Amino acid sequence: MGLNDSKKTSSDLLKLAVTLCLITLIMAGILALIHFVTAPKIAALNQEKLETAMAAVMPAGQSFEDVTQQVSANWTNDVSLVNMQVAKDGNGEVIGYCIEVQPKGYSDVIDMMVGISADGEILDSSIISISDTPGIGTRVKTDADFAAQFKGKTDTVTPGTGGVSLISGATYSSTGFTNGINAALEAYKILSGKVSG
Repeated sequence: MGLNDSKKTSSDLLKLAVTLCLITLIMAGILALIHFVTAPKIAALNQEKLETAMAAVMPAGQSFEDVTQQVSANWTNDVSLVNMQVAKDGNGEVIGYCIEVQPKGYSDVIDMMVGISADGEILDSSIISISDTPGIGTRVKTDADFAAQFKGKTDTVTPGTGGVSLISGATYSSTGFTNGINAALEAYKILSGKVSG
């Protein structure tokens, strides 16, 4: 290889490196722009989803105060505590708590909201998202009788006792849901000082 060939190869490599750097910079800029444009929309959709879930389990709530940090500092449960809000009525009186938890289902986590009264009683529950087997695992979302059996509970729920049963054929999903109910009760108890963290 002659001197000219060596210079040509070095020049070609430099051009290639510059071209690749330019392509990388352009792609990074495009991704940053997409994030800049979509991030507020995603945040707004997530907030809307949260508000819809809270309204489903605490329809009398007029205002909400985030207390997630107060509980998460003492959180040791395997179930993820995503969000906890104190619900207040129009007069600013505490009427209960909206607690978003993510227990493990069959194929992924079940994102669910649990409404608990100011006295620590399960008022209602709502599934925000679930990706378990359609028609089987998803019955924890569509079977009203299953969710209704948790209403009024104030202590840890054990399937098969206290009038609580699992859905036949959807054991993982309904156990996960039950774990979510128990996690929400634990979050309430931590916040109210009824258990030590």
